[in-house]
Amino acid sequence: RDANLDEKIERAFGPEGLGLCIVKNVPNYVEKREKLLPLGSKLANLPKEDLDKITFEDIQYSLGWSHGKEKFKGREDFSKGSFYGNAHLEDQIPKHDNPEVKKDIDYWPSALPELKLAFKDLG
Repeated sequence: RDANLDEKIERAFGPEGLGLCIVKNVPNYVEKREKLLPLGSKLANLPKEDLDKITFEDIQYSLGWSHGKEKFKGREDFSKGSFYGNAHLEDQIPKHDNPEVKKDIDYWPSALPELKLAFKDLG
């Protein structure tokens, strides 16, 4: 591991840090970002039935689609939706309510197949 990087992460996220890191010099970042970001709107506008297929309450919405599940000022927040994925390690599924249950989760929307490629490409 790079000790210098560890120090930078500690400074950024430590007690006196701002809680953010800046990542620079990502090859083809602008093109990849321009490809991914418009898909967010397409995702949010998929039919409810398609979004329900990628909504996973039993893993606390930590993968796939989440809308109106978070609270803002004590009320369900329907002003935004979130998509959570893992660009590199699809086999690392968050802890399930019941650790004895093994569950295969396909959180990529079949109605928007280009999302998976664009997400992973930028990730």
